[in-house]
Amino acid sequence: MTKVFVDTTEITDWPSFHRVFAQIFCFPAFYGNNMDALIDCLSYLDEPEAAMTRSGLRYN
Repeated sequence: MTKVFVDTTEITDWPSFHRVFAQIFCFPAFYGNNMDALIDCLSYLDEPEAAMTRSGLRYN
């Protein structure tokens, strides 16, 4: 299981929440900055060939 640590001191509101997660996971430029877009992008983390991120996460 991959563990991701988030520095929550940078999160003060919803826009900063989305900014922090977009930076951590290198979401695409068209990331919608909303919960639906977050779920869409994160749902592809276990499918590296169709990844919506450039996070460089390694899979075992």
